[in-house]
Amino acid sequence: MTIAKRINIAMKLAGINTQADLARASGVPTSTLARILANESQPNPANLAAIANACGRSIDWIVNGTNIEDNSKPEVSLVYVTLEEMKVLTEYRESTDMGKSFIKIAAKNAEKQSLVRSPTDD
Repeated sequence: MTIAKRINIAMKLAGINTQADLARASGVPTSTLARILANESQPNPANLAAIANACGRSIDWIVNGTNIEDNSKPEVSLVYVTLEEMKVLTEYRESTDMGKSFIKIAAKNAEKQSLVRSPTDD
């Protein structure tokens, strides 16, 4: 996976929707971000640190896809997430601690779609 792809994933996970939003959060010019995200150039160390910080990720993850705690194992990324799932994740991340608790309880108690019986099943 490329640095550009991991930056795109990090942006989504951080709730950063556009290059302009990332530019504001990181201080890296939009034109520089556009070149990085188009794989036309690699970020210099200062820009890489600013992007990683803005997205709440480690530089190591952006460059190598690994955790700081364990550089031997790639970190799992949420690549195949539907828009609806991303909305739920975003709501969770933006919730208070109490809200997160409610969301966890609701998810734990929710019946899976395959277990729900329809009225025609009788």
